[in-house]
Amino acid sequence: MRQSLVAVAFALCATPSSSFSVGSLRAPFAPQSSSSSSSPALVPARFGAVFMQEEGGGGGADGGERERSRGRTAVVSRPKPKPKQDRKEQVDKENSWRVLLHNDDVHTFDYVTMAIVKVVKTITRKKAHRITVQAHSAGTATVTTTWKQMAKTMCLKLQKFGLTSSIAPD
Repeated sequence: MRQSLVAVAFALCATPSSSFSVGSLRAPFAPQSSSSSSSPALVPARFGAVFMQEEGGGGGADGGERERSRGRTAVVSRPKPKPKQDRKEQVDKENSWRVLLHNDDVHTFDYVTMAIVKVVKTITRKKAHRITVQAHSAGTATVTTTWKQMAKTMCLKLQKFGLTSSIAPD
């Protein structure tokens, strides 16, 4: 009986950052025990009072402030999960964006073709050469059409190669 009371007292007051000490207070309803050789943990009439002290001084002015726990239960509420519809992105409703290559007189055809092939992995050298010729003759050419974030990424990669590129909604 005594062990279960102490176990319940520890379970109700336990926090990850607390340390406990067990005193030898007697309950007002428990009879006195005449045996002094046994420890308070083995005497059925006694139970230990649980004192809880936070690590790091307990927050008091003298650092030794203690708080007596009387079996109160702390209730921690969990945050409510967001509905599953709000967690998913609206990818299927987004418009497609075009990656545009603009003509410049600085870079060679081979360099521009190589840059397009390295940035857009799905384009062959032959198709990249056609895009380069179209940008040279018409002023701009569509490299690829994709979703907005990928179009931004490809545009920035082409610009890192020194090419003039932009994106536009399809």
